[in-house]
Amino acid sequence: MFWALFFSHLIADYPLQTDGLVRAKKTCLGLLLHVAIHLATMCVVLFGVLGMPLSPALPAVLAVTICHLGIDIWKNVLARLKPQWVISGYLQDQVLHLVSLTLVAAWYAHARAVPLFALPTQTASAWLLPASGYVLVTHAWFVTERVLSYRAKAYQE
Repeated sequence: MFWALFFSHLIADYPLQTDGLVRAKKTCLGLLLHVAIHLATMCVVLFGVLGMPLSPALPAVLAVTICHLGIDIWKNVLARLKPQWVISGYLQDQVLHLVSLTLVAAWYAHARAVPLFALPTQTASAWLLPASGYVLVTHAWFVTERVLSYRAKAYQE
């Protein structure tokens, strides 16, 4: 469950999140759209691609969705209180998302008596980890570039 949730998070938070959506997340409607994209991505990956059974996995998907909403609301509050904390706000956001994914996956693993980091299917083992690594590396590079240059005048223009 963890790897499927992690992959879904990476896809929804990076390739599926446009610059316009990043700006829109500061509003209630934009934030709800962002969280809905996360929910849809998890559903496609877990139930569509991996074929996981709906009833045991749906509570985990909903728990991640609620956690994601709460974390992003916190990020918006933090951005208003400490607008200069661009880098630490981003890092805090991602760490909290990773912790919530791990806790929900641990809850699922405990309830289903499966190992926490087990891959959900044999098919997933062939592509889920390499795909997660690819998305993580390419988007970490992209985000790192933005975080390191967000104050540069040329970047802001």
